[in-house]
Amino acid sequence: MKIAIAIIVLVAVAGIAWTMIGHVRSGVRRLSRDESAIRNLVREAYGANITSEKLIKNGPDVNFAVQLKNEKIEELNVNLSSLARKHREGASLVAIKTSLRFDDATLPTSRQHE
Repeated sequence: MKIAIAIIVLVAVAGIAWTMIGHVRSGVRRLSRDESAIRNLVREAYGANITSEKLIKNGPDVNFAVQLKNEKIEELNVNLSSLARKHREGASLVAIKTSLRFDDATLPTSRQHE
């Protein structure tokens, strides 16, 4: 009986340790449904011009860092959590997607003539 209890405790501790290692290793929690929708909007807006992307934990928020080619900007860092909150508060996905694109008027002066 003591051996069975010891095995159960050992398996439970191993399971908890495995779970904690998985969370620490990944560094970023799972995205909510709204955060995933915003990430997909970024992918739709920039499509084949995305050369690399990664999720970055920024306190309680998750940012989506994207490297771009053939665009007016080379790197885009989108706070998925913040835009997801705005979407839940009533901002439409169409409006958010439109705001993700930049034209010459919204770029810093040093970048306008490149």
